[in-house]
Amino acid sequence: GRFQCSQCLHKWSSAKVHILFHMRRGKVRMRIFRQSCRRCPGAPLEEPSFSQENMERILHNLVLQILKDFYNVPVQPSELLEVVVDTVPAGPHDSSHC
Repeated sequence: GRFQCSQCLHKWSSAKVHILFHMRRGKVRMRIFRQSCRRCPGAPLEEPSFSQENMERILHNLVLQILKDFYNVPVQPSELLEVVVDTVPAGPHDSSHC
């Protein structure tokens, strides 16, 4: 995912953007975990943006999970699509900004 600080406009990418899907009673709720800018003290948590390709891969995997969990359709691990990292992150993940 890609992020941009709403205060200083600094941009960064992260290979560790978490998306939580909660499926129940025919509904899917999605929670995207945000990150804050490491350059701005007290910066707000920012929403990530995703490439069109990654959004399609995420939704493909979600549909497969729904088919498996609610319709008992067998899904092979090879059917799941890997999310593509747009850019190589500069340095290790800093969990203090999640």
